[in-house]
Amino acid sequence: MMEDETYNDLRKFIGDEVASWVGNLGLKSWTINLTFERSGFDTTEQDGSKFYARTATAWEYMDMSIEWDMPMCAKLLLTSGKDSLTDTVVHELMHGVVNEMHECGPKRREATDSDVKHEERVVTTLTNCFMVYKAYRDREAQEISSKARRNTTDSTPQRGKGKKKHN
Repeated sequence: MMEDETYNDLRKFIGDEVASWVGNLGLKSWTINLTFERSGFDTTEQDGSKFYARTATAWEYMDMSIEWDMPMCAKLLLTSGKDSLTDTVVHELMHGVVNEMHECGPKRREATDSDVKHEERVVTTLTNCFMVYKAYRDREAQEISSKARRNTTDSTPQRGKGKKKHN
């Protein structure tokens, strides 16, 4: 069982990341519910792998619910770091956004395995695009900050220079 402090810290991190990315991605008009499964999910993928979260969407109402497998998220955080968990946050938000693709076309039907694979590729590609943009934006902000510090340092008058002598 996950300790309270670890659970609470992880829950706060995920919640803060979701809130930040909801704003960054323009999803403020969506209702996004988060559930944190402290003991994890009972399900495993067909290939034996586990997953960190799962998203259910009522896209017509712009409503999504994301369940987090907290032991898996803690493992991801320890083995791969915060950026990997942030990627997972964005990935799950993208599932909510593109979920309606299942119902495109003249015949509405349950999602096939092929639909799910297609959605995974689209969601992964969108996540990568957003993360590359975030890295670019962060790097650009750091360069602007560095230039501002240099300009502040360079333009500071030195003692005794530029002052008039009074007689």
